[in-house]
Amino acid sequence: MTASDVEVLALRGLPVPPRWGRQPDGGHIDPCRLRLVEPKRVYGAGLYARSDVFGVFHTWDPKCATDERNCRHCRPRQAAWDESVPLLLPEEVPRKHRCFSDAWWWPPQVPRPHRGPLPANWPEPGRVPRWFVWWTLYAFQGRRCAMCDRPPQVIDHDHDSTLVRGLLCTRCNNHEPLYASGRLLCVHPAPFHFEEYWRSPPAARFAWFWPRESGSPTSFLTLPPI
Repeated sequence: MTASDVEVLALRGLPVPPRWGRQPDGGHIDPCRLRLVEPKRVYGAGLYARSDVFGVFHTWDPKCATDERNCRHCRPRQAAWDESVPLLLPEEVPRKHRCFSDAWWWPPQVPRPHRGPLPANWPEPGRVPRWFVWWTLYAFQGRRCAMCDRPPQVIDHDHDSTLVRGLLCTRCNNHEPLYASGRLLCVHPAPFHFEEYWRSPPAARFAWFWPRESGSPTSFLTLPPI
């Protein structure tokens, strides 16, 4: 972080960490190498998947639509859209038909055994299957990461209380512990702010808890683990 970053924080009314600032001798210190993360403009609202004439699906946003797809990972680079194939939601496209040039915009392919609207609560006590947790939060958060407009990709939880907090994209999930430890500064405007996310996580109302087991769990608890 440079002195100009401190000025940016001051202009935006954001606090400067006490360990980083002007010293009595007039110099500046940066012992933890704090980084300033500028908010990026992303186009996630209303995102769809559209097929080109070769049967490869690309993420597509009506706000920045083009007459043909232009992808540096595909050959040929430019191709027409297949007008006979309807628009799909990104989560509906099988993994083998996705173009991974825009991997940030593809949510994981989570099975959904239950078709139609999900019940408000899982009927069986004790454990809630992972697919139910994912799809419930996916609809509740409007198909977006709880912190930005990207599609969600991971289930986030509090490592101390084990409470499931919500769905995050990979980028926000990686930044959250860095910000909590003070190694990263968040300058996103509310409500896309980590403090707000910690105070009122979207999944808190469901009271699901991460089991104390290694790896990615296949189900979540309805009571905190002992």
